[in-house]
Amino acid sequence: MTVAGFTQAQALSRHTAEPASASRPFAADRSGSVLGEGAAAMVLESAEHAGARGARVHAVLAGAGIAADAHHITAPAPDGSGQISTMRKALTQAGLAPEQISHINAHATGTPVGDVAEAHAIGEVFGRATVTAPKAALGHLFGAAGALEALIAVLGVEHGIIPPTRNITTAGVGPGIALDVVAERRDVPQEAVLSNSFGFGGQNVSLIVTGVRHHPSRTASTAP
Repeated sequence: MTVAGFTQAQALSRHTAEPASASRPFAADRSGSVLGEGAAAMVLESAEHAGARGARVHAVLAGAGIAADAHHITAPAPDGSGQISTMRKALTQAGLAPEQISHINAHATGTPVGDVAEAHAIGEVFGRATVTAPKAALGHLFGAAGALEALIAVLGVEHGIIPPTRNITTAGVGPGIALDVVAERRDVPQEAVLSNSFGFGGQNVSLIVTGVRHHPSRTASTAP
């Protein structure tokens, strides 16, 4: 039923002969999402509580933004209003300027319309930002996508890594994607990472995680 529904919505990749490269976020020849399965969980607690139990703190949840634009049951608002709002709210709560975000973990599902809309929204807030799109490797986990990609953002901050976006090297970045899409792993210190999760019905969420040293006074910490 799930596959049939998304097929009817023309949201699934048509690169069925090449399963390993079917998910192509931001690529010029992208044609839709690939369904994925998985799960992730993190412990979110105050810095005081984590310190009291001797927990290893991996990163700090510095800011969050949420907005529901309710533009359409599946399509994002073409002006990116809801997505722009969530990213700006997250920046405000974190007390960070756009240029302090090291990279963005994009929602990027590989659909022709969705990727352009998100690229536009990111451009409005950050200009030509550095982005990665994990769904190229993982597929779209739907309800679990936000949790797993938040974990990827945490690990990126902790280890100083921007993970690559698969399946983009041959065709290159598509038109309307004025972003620095990382195609090869980059080992660079990460001060702060923003992770986007944008769902059907205009449900938009952005999280910002930072390294512990960048926000020593913050009370929210993530630990496994």
